[in-house]
Amino acid sequence: MQHVAAQWHDAATDPGHPPVTVDTVWPSQAGMSDLLTAVGDYHVKFTQRARSNATALAQSAGRYQWQEDKNSHVLDGVDVKPRVHRPDYNRLKDFGEPWTQDNDNPWGHNGCDTRDNVLDRDLVDKTYVHTGKCPDALATGILHDPYTGRDIPFDRSQDNGGQSPVQIDHVVPLEYAWDMGASGWTEQQRIDFANDPDNLLAVSGPQNQAKLDMGPGQWLPPNAAFDEPYAEKFAGIIAKYHLSIDPQSYAVIEGMEK
Repeated sequence: MQHVAAQWHDAATDPGHPPVTVDTVWPSQAGMSDLLTAVGDYHVKFTQRARSNATALAQSAGRYQWQEDKNSHVLDGVDVKPRVHRPDYNRLKDFGEPWTQDNDNPWGHNGCDTRDNVLDRDLVDKTYVHTGKCPDALATGILHDPYTGRDIPFDRSQDNGGQSPVQIDHVVPLEYAWDMGASGWTEQQRIDFANDPDNLLAVSGPQNQAKLDMGPGQWLPPNAAFDEPYAEKFAGIIAKYHLSIDPQSYAVIEGMEK
């Protein structure tokens, strides 16, 4: 389902009329196209929440004018409440074997574990090697690290997992998710969350370790240029999975959107 919020008016024949606000869920991009066909040569205004979909449609329907609605954002409707650390969190028990390919995400069951898939997506200047877990596993590459702004080399022959200079970060940490609603999910839902490519980034190992299980209200990347993209990504995952967010993190994200 694609959540679309829009405002439109007929800019050509009724430029002074206030826009009509529409905030609904469309079952497919085809449904969104049906909306645009019905609207015709109208001025269509999508909220930030639907910005990526609006951009794609704007490119294919060039006669439309597109704007972002600054009065709406991805955290609309998200529950804001203090985080209470649950003592029953257990990474293996609650979110499954790390990086398992037995998940229902786009990379699931593709012959490589999730970590190998993220490394292949996020690194450049890559070479490959056949391993028992992946026929085309990354052997070497360079990470343009978003958290530090530095280039970090990756070499599988010197990779030691938890101490690797390149690690995979859950943007919304698993323990944070557990405390903010994931404890009520099914086992498969939690496994899928732990391996969702949208929530994963290859990053500096030391920065991944420094972040621990914190949200943007407690930790932001030292590379200030990535603070806003990071916060937007965090907010998007919170909204996608209908998790709650702590007040400090909400305030940080709100402040960046102003």
